[in-house]
Order: sequence, then structure tokens, then C-alpha cells
Amino acid sequence: MSWTVDATDWTRQLSSPLHDGNNPKSLRASIAAAISMSLSLTTAGRLGFFIDYSELETVGTHNFYVTRTHGSQGAVGCTWTAYDSADGAQLATGSLSWANHSLDVLSFQVPVTSKPAGDHRVYVLLSNPTGGAALHHGEHTVAYGIIDDDTIATSNAIFIDADAATNGTGTQASPYNNWYSARDALLVTDRYIYIKGLMIPDTTDGSAPSARVTAKHFGLKTTFDGRTSEAQRLVIRNWPNFVGGITGNGDTDTAGFLLDGASIYTDNIRYVTFKKLSVLDIENADEGSFFLRTKGGAGVIDNITAENITIDGLIAGRTSAIAVWYSEEGSNFKMWRWDVKNTDYSTDEPSNLHAFQCYRTYNVSIQRCTFHPTAGGAYEKEGIAGEAKVGMSLRFNVFDGPQVQFSTQGGIQSQDFQIIQNNIFSNVFEPPAFSTLLEFTMSSTNTTSTKQLVSNNVFYNYDNNFSLTVTRVGWAGFIIYNNIFHEVDRGWRFSAGTTPPEYADYNLFQNEIRQNDIDFFLLGPDAIPDLQTLKSSTSYEANSTALNYTQLKRATQLPSRLRMLTNKLI
Repeated sequence: MSWTVDATDWTRQLSSPLHDGNNPKSLRASIAAAISMSLSLTTAGRLGFFIDYSELETVGTHNFYVTRTHGSQGAVGCTWTAYDSADGAQLATGSLSWANHSLDVLSFQVPVTSKPAGDHRVYVLLSNPTGGAALHHGEHTVAYGIIDDDTIATSNAIFIDADAATNGTGTQASPYNNWYSARDALLVTDRYIYIKGLMIPDTTDGSAPSARVTAKHFGLKTTFDGRTSEAQRLVIRNWPNFVGGITGNGDTDTAGFLLDGASIYTDNIRYVTFKKLSVLDIENADEGSFFLRTKGGAGVIDNITAENITIDGLIAGRTSAIAVWYSEEGSNFKMWRWDVKNTDYSTDEPSNLHAFQCYRTYNVSIQRCTFHPTAGGAYEKEGIAGEAKVGMSLRFNVFDGPQVQFSTQGGIQSQDFQIIQNNIFSNVFEPPAFSTLLEFTMSSTNTTSTKQLVSNNVFYNYDNNFSLTVTRVGWAGFIIYNNIFHEVDRGWRFSAGTTPPEYADYNLFQNEIRQNDIDFFLLGPDAIPDLQTLKSSTSYEANSTALNYTQLKRATQLPSRLRMLTNKLI
């Protein structure tokens, strides 16, 4: 493995925009060369965006970053094309290429010199992969460039003031005072719903939009049907310079937004963004509560994003299938910059504690989210058979206690590709709430998964068992490199009958008690042999340009310290 880092201080430049939730700025343009890396892996691999968003506060230049994962065999390439979301006009296009064994993070720029009032969005699509490579999310491999200068678009916009004494006409001067009036007035040509104050769900929707949800909630119904492109994307967001969102207001029978295209209604709900919304004290004592629930099948509930969402208080009474975001049978989701805290799932079963749950859902990207203690982690269960796409990608997230789990059941579905990269996994519970921090499991031997990438993560302060476990057969093609195991009891375990990793090396560990324990990574009679070299001195030496190991050992202000250190690695 070889490393070439631009002369600019990569850690200083990269750590702030990726881990400071209060800093909306994009990666600096001065990081022009990104990072070069060479690694010998089988297959041509997959191409996709390393970072989903570029965020600016005024007109300027967006920087986009594209990487190669899951393989490095041969020379590959692709085309990128940038469009203006307002009208779909093409802004720029270009090509990217990777040499044999290259896993470089490549970059390109898209300048924006002017914008109208409101958010300005650029979207960039990858296409035409060459050399046998595939795109991460097929034709939906997309990243966004956003300029949010707190200006307000007054045309093609609906306004809600939840605290208004009377219900108006939906204009900025005379806003509605509830969600339901705004929802029913929505046209396909509308681009914004601005919300001021915290809306309280009532019985207007009740159980009508879906037999699955009987709690008071906000339904997205027929008026949301008919959006077929990014040029028609609807942004549901806070009224700039005001708090906007939802609250249960002490009621124990409340939930959030329901996007349901497969029950009583058969609407196609596509190209909808939830942005800068606050969620306070949603509670449902009898069934699963949620901020966002999506149900409807691939192509029915599609191209949904939720950006800069704050969850502070959610209580659910069910013991399973509960989550802040719960998805069934949808496709193409981006969850960006969530902050999830003060959630209570009212269950003693740790496997149910997941803030994000995805069933038979693919093309899911979760980036820059923070999951506080008791918030719950992320759970992908049952992929879409035959899609050959990335089921769930996790990058630059902080799991401060919760678990991430990939699972299948019944032998009816498969999970093809997963990405777990540049995340922080730590434990704050004594004893730990989970038996492992990152788990891959299956309830049937008939399911298969193609390749899993686990790299550049930090596993910290976990003394219960293994940080990463593969507990059932069917998982194949693990690529595990450049992970940091700091004060954890064990590294990873592949149980009996499982397939050894395709590649595993350049992983660092530090544990004062188990410093010389030959079973740090593998334990028990079912351990896969010949993998103990993974913690050899050669591994440390190879990483010397990427991480000051002695500095890691001295780090006491964790996990914030490790959030910076992990960005030395790609």
C-alpha cells in the first residue's frame, strides 16, 4: 500500500467539515489532489462519490470527490455531468480515470456564479463506467452541491407558521397554521414548503393513509405524486432564521412524516427533501414512533433525502421495527447530517435499538450523522435480490454507543455491496449494550452477499467482546484495512464456516492489557488460521505516513481526538 498526501494539512482541512456539525462549509478547494492510494484487489470494483454533498453559504465553487471501492483490477473510468436543479440545464461535464490497482480519491469542481432567492442546488451524476467497473448506485449515483444563504423563494412556495392564530392562504404574508392545509394545496410545480415553529400532528390523517400507522401523523398523499426528476424536487424545510419542525407536545400517540405508496394510496412519492427540521418529544406508547417512515417499493418511494435533521426526544412503545427513520422497500435515500439523541425505544432487546432501519431497501447513503448514547444505530435487513448495487453506505458517522448491523432472514433476499468507512464506533455503556459494535449476520444459509468494505474506521473503548463479527455463512469478499482498534477487548471474529476476508491488512490496535495477545483479532476453536500477521510490525510501519501511532496511544480526549486522527486515513 502506498500513500501520497497533498502538501496541505489533510487532517486540519478534512476533519472540520466532516465532523463539526456546526460547520456547513464544503471541503476546501485547496485540496486539489485529494488522496492517492494503491492496493491489489480482485475485480474492477465500483465507482461512486466519496462525499455526498458540497455545502456553501454563498456563490462559489463546489468540490466533488469520487472514489473507487470493492476492487482495483485494471484501469477504469467514468463520466461526470453537473446539472442545475432549478431547470435541469447541464452546467459542466468531464471524465475521471483510475489506473490498475488505484483506489484514488479524485476531485473536480463546479463553479456557481449566481443564484436566485432560496436554496440553490446542483446535482452531479456519474455515468458510462469503463474497464468493467460498476457505479455504486447505478444510474442514481449522485451528489449534491447546495448553496444556502438563508434567502427565501417566494414563488412556487408554501408557508406554514405553526403558531399563527388563524389559518391563512399559504403565502409568506398569510401562512397556513398547519401541515394538512399546506399538503392538500401542494402542486407539482411547488418547490418549497417553509415551516416556522413546531407543528403538532392531529387526527386529520389518523389511520386513513395507511393501516400500518394509527398514530397521529403527517401524511404525504396524492398531492406529492407526479415528481419525476431533480428539476421537480420539493424541499420541506425550516423557514430561514426560524426553528421549524414537529413536536408531540406531550401526547403519547404521535408520529412524524409518513411516505406511503403501497397501502390505500398508490402514489409515487419521489424527489422530496426534508431539511433543517427539529423533532422534539414524539411519543407513541403502543406502536413504533418515527420522524420519517417510508413504504412503497423501489421506484415508488424514491430519491428521498433528509439533511441537517435534529432529533431530541422520541419514545416508542413497540419492541421491534421501531426507528427514527424506518424504511420498507424503497430506493435511493440520502441521510445527511442528522443529530439523534434522547430517544427511548422502551425495549430490553438490544437488537431492536436502531435509529435507522432499512428493509428490502437499496442505494442508501448515510453520512456525517451523530448517534448519541441510546439513540440507536443503523440496521440493514434483507437487500433486493439481483440489484447488484450498494445496499447501505456508512461514511463519516459517529456511533457513540449504538451498533450497526447488517442482516438477512428467510433466504429470500440478498445484500450485494456494503461500505463502512471513516466512522467512529465507541461504547459509553457499562456493561455494553451490544455484544459487538459492527455485526454481519444471517438467519439463513441460502442468502449471499458479494463484497463488504470496512476501512478507516475507529473502534474505541469496547471491552465486551469483538468490535466486528461475522457470525453466519454467506458473507463473502470482506475487504478490511486501515482500521484503528483503540482500547477494545478484541478486534474481529469470523465464525466457523464463514469465508475468510479477501483482503485484511494495515489495521492498527492498541490495548494495554492485550498488547501481546496473539488472539486479539481472532478467538476460539472456530478461528480462521493464518491471519495473525494482521497486527505485525509491518502493518504499523506501512501506516506511519497516515497515523502517528504514539500520538494515538497518548490520546485521552476521546472520541473527539480520534475524530480528528481517523481523517489521516482514507
